[in-house]
Amino acid sequence: MVSAIELTEKQEYNLAFLDSVNNETVLDRICFRHLTVSALHYCTTILLNRILEPNIRTDEESQSAAREICKITRQLRRAGFLRTPQSLVWPLPLFIAGIETTDSIYQEWILAYMEEIDDWGPNMKTMRLLFCKIIQRQEREDRRVKVRDVMEDFDLRVLL
Repeated sequence: MVSAIELTEKQEYNLAFLDSVNNETVLDRICFRHLTVSALHYCTTILLNRILEPNIRTDEESQSAAREICKITRQLRRAGFLRTPQSLVWPLPLFIAGIETTDSIYQEWILAYMEEIDDWGPNMKTMRLLFCKIIQRQEREDRRVKVRDVMEDFDLRVLL
């Protein structure tokens, strides 16, 4: 167990460390992580709703979560955090928001962003193709479709 004196010493060390680095950089990293965790929370909401209600096209909670993920993505892009991979999380939340939203403007924006990040790795093109196939099938069937089923139907293998 840490005593009050040890904790105070650790706090002083942390403050000294923070003073020695660019505070703006530290705040940027904290903000990036906070927004990323928020996006994952919204992503989880969408995924849970897709599991609980697979035979509908969408629901209001998922639409709201998809909009929030898009807002977070815009904030991170504006700050320059999504020009190169900053974490293993992105672009999963945006992919999930894109397949859930029924707003074609958001879908087109997400697709355009996916084209921009093609240089992140070989899976990006496959992910974009999968995204389009899912959107087409959901429009045709007017319900949510399982990502895995679409991947199997088109023999796609991608790590999101």
